[in-house]
Amino acid sequence: MSLSLPGVGFITGAASGIGRQTAVLFSQLGARGLILCDVNGSGLDETQALIAQANAATSVRVQVVDVTDEAGIRAIIRAGAAEFGRLDYAVNCAARPNPRGLVGDTASEVVSDTLAVNTVGVFSCLSEQCRVMSAQEPLANARGRPACRGAIVNVASIMGLVGMPELAPYVASKFAVVGLTKNAALEYAGHGVRVNAVCPGQTLTPAMHAGFAASQSFRDRKAALEDGLIPLRRLALPEEMADCIAYLVSDMASFVTGHAMVVDGGFTAR
Repeated sequence: MSLSLPGVGFITGAASGIGRQTAVLFSQLGARGLILCDVNGSGLDETQALIAQANAATSVRVQVVDVTDEAGIRAIIRAGAAEFGRLDYAVNCAARPNPRGLVGDTASEVVSDTLAVNTVGVFSCLSEQCRVMSAQEPLANARGRPACRGAIVNVASIMGLVGMPELAPYVASKFAVVGLTKNAALEYAGHGVRVNAVCPGQTLTPAMHAGFAASQSFRDRKAALEDGLIPLRRLALPEEMADCIAYLVSDMASFVTGHAMVVDGGFTAR
């Protein structure tokens, strides 16, 4: 039986990269409705156009919002679930990098700004999603397994598992996302809600492409990764992350919760 996602989904960071590819894949897998959020309105419009090409039957609502707007993001989740009748799966993908620098040279404002998006923003989304999903009726599993009320994936990073020099605020924020994921999974397992994380390795997002174009040192780092630091000797595609996310929210992962799935081409296996 092939993977299908006929329900209603919510995605942050949907204007580009992993978030966009996840939205398009969900529509290809039969999503009835999608609520897409980002700070980039034009990027959301492009994602919506791609979804229309992939599956015109998917009803899409786009919302320009910053995940640091706690009241706004919670209201969008509630309104989307009310409009579509439920919320079956959610992906918290919005994130912000931090300027590179040693811990001793990093201003506290940089730490606060990074945590506000990458950790507190995820927490605001996650807590509202858990509240909405745990209160709705479970849907029967297409494979005859126990029913589930909803599934959530938080997009963390390999930097939520290992350190990375000059990126301490980002590392701290993503370690926190993995911790939030495990804690929420324990709290809501008895309510029929599964919560997992994906931990992407180096992925060819638009931001990374821009870095290659702008910096020789960035290109040198890419060459080093592909020359052996990544055992598969290449960087990941956003579509490959979307595939793993789709699996985790699907019926095929019905007994998976509290897991941080590493998708890094073997980088952290050393």
